[in-house]
Amino acid sequence: MTSVTLNEAREAIYQRWVTGNLTANYTFANEKYSPPTDTTWARVTVNHEAGEQDSLGSVGNRKFLRRARLFVQLYSTVDSGTRALDLLADQVRDLFEGVSFSGLYFVSVDIRESGTDGEWYQVVVDAPFFYQETK
Repeated sequence: MTSVTLNEAREAIYQRWVTGNLTANYTFANEKYSPPTDTTWARVTVNHEAGEQDSLGSVGNRKFLRRARLFVQLYSTVDSGTRALDLLADQVRDLFEGVSFSGLYFVSVDIRESGTDGEWYQVVVDAPFFYQETK
């Protein structure tokens, strides 16, 4: 297993997103963004969770299992229907479900409809993954 750092994991996911030919405007976590009011858009976030030490040994040889989630919030305006978000959610799932790249290993991807909040209708794509860091 390739050793991956937190930042390398995030960058690999962002790169896959950018080259994935998804049909939506998007923003990554912690970026200024003015959402469009006439089309779907996405907020892409990587959230790390609890990990565990996989091996003992000297510094530079210890292996740590890191767990995280790709969390994608998909939005459309209220009264625009759900078809565009359904198609986009499927695209995101197809891009990340059951694949490995750059030392990251993705498993089953969940899609949840969050519903209406103000002027937006939201669907969430939740893609858990793991990787190993050696240090």
